[in-house]
Amino acid sequence: MAEIAQREHVSLNTVAYWMKKYNIKSRTRSDASYLKRHPNGDEFQVNNNYPELLSMGIGLYLGEGTKSGHGVRFTNSDPKNIKIFLSFLYQVCGVQKEKIKAWINYFDDSDYKSVLDFWMQKTGIRAKNFYKPFERKRKLGTYKKRSIYGTITILFDNKKLKDQIERWSEEMITRYADMAQW
Repeated sequence: MAEIAQREHVSLNTVAYWMKKYNIKSRTRSDASYLKRHPNGDEFQVNNNYPELLSMGIGLYLGEGTKSGHGVRFTNSDPKNIKIFLSFLYQVCGVQKEKIKAWINYFDDSDYKSVLDFWMQKTGIRAKNFYKPFERKRKLGTYKKRSIYGTITILFDNKKLKDQIERWSEEMITRYADMAQW
């Protein structure tokens, strides 16, 4: 509304009056922001032809996905889980590969270039799509399996897709929780 008022050289109250007079519904701030950042429409296209991959993707998201924030985030150290989640994003959600970002969380006793090369090879994500890594100090202790390559977080910054994944998750939780009998 503020942009319309500025463009038409009228007050915000005038725009509000016009909208009320002509029964034009205003968008939420979130919707307006989304449309401004995505003027050509959504950056994803849902494909329901992969029900098993949908289930796997939702299961992985429920276990290791970040539920807060505005984008789809999934963190894991297992390349197989990462590949499945990326397949879910590409095939079920229709996300374009170049829109995926990632960052690495690794220990200071690992060589970052080797870690980056490992994750680039396992994911097919280009170096320019990786954010600055987070290096942690390794603490003394005993580790049954030392994490040489750390964890990778996959990110697709799109609130609308995150909301869709949250709806799928809730549907599956409701469906399968109701089936549980013990």
